[in-house]
Amino acid sequence: MDPQIQPFITKKAGQPKNNISKYLLMLIIPGLSFCSKGTTKENNFLSQDSLTQISAEWILDSTGCDRRRNPKKIRQLIIQLELVGKDSSTLIKYLGKPNGRNNLTNGVVFYYYLACSAKQRSNYNFYCYIEKGKLLSTQTAILD
Repeated sequence: MDPQIQPFITKKAGQPKNNISKYLLMLIIPGLSFCSKGTTKENNFLSQDSLTQISAEWILDSTGCDRRRNPKKIRQLIIQLELVGKDSSTLIKYLGKPNGRNNLTNGVVFYYYLACSAKQRSNYNFYCYIEKGKLLSTQTAILD
């Protein structure tokens, strides 16, 4: 008998018993939970008015001092509006002018302050990686 199949088949009273269904259930149940999590994400879908408000608050707090910049909400905006892969000018339309930029060999990093003090600014920023003029990814950095 194939050694890979052996763990799934046991003998009882001279008859082979197939335990494959037990293992299939172990695979199906987590899959069902994944499906239910997918529907939860749809419930987090924000209205256009909410997205507009998130963008406006982000832009109004241009230095991060008012603590209006919420990286989770702005990431939701970026996902819903499908800004990844879009021109960096489209990103600036929704996030405003970046607080700074670092040129890289293959692109540029825009950074937006999420806090006010000089120490916090260096430790708590929202980064947007731009390559070939298009948004590639985002990241929130919290350094201690």
